[in-house]
Amino acid sequence: MRSPGPAARLSRGIRQQGTSLAEVLVTMLLLAIGLLGVAGMHVVGLKNTMNANLRTQASILAYDIADRLRANRPNAFDYQISLDSGIPETSSVILDIDLHEWKTALAASLPGGDGAVVLDGDRFLVTIQWVERVGGAVAGATALETRQYELAGEL
Repeated sequence: MRSPGPAARLSRGIRQQGTSLAEVLVTMLLLAIGLLGVAGMHVVGLKNTMNANLRTQASILAYDIADRLRANRPNAFDYQISLDSGIPETSSVILDIDLHEWKTALAASLPGGDGAVVLDGDRFLVTIQWVERVGGAVAGATALETRQYELAGEL
């Protein structure tokens, strides 16, 4: 018996064997968009992790100066220092060493890091500020104000 010709095969229906180039291109486009979305989520996660690390470092440095105040209780009132006052000169006096080391640590650990210690009645208020970046641009100064440390109680 003879095999049917091309016209007879067309009449029975054409079976698709494989995918067309257009389907492959659409699939590749969708895959690329999905991968770009995953990469974007990863970048946002890294940025948030960096900002959380900066906040943690600021908190550690706030507790550092509070511990220095407690350790030098007789001279605690002299620990007041303002923002933008620069790094104080060091000497052999514990107060000068503490403030110098604290301000140096702020500048080294935080981008644009600075801090202040202000006496508010019988309590100290520690403020630390630094610059956070969002997408490579400066987002502005971020400040962390710790709870106040009482001279009579915790200090």
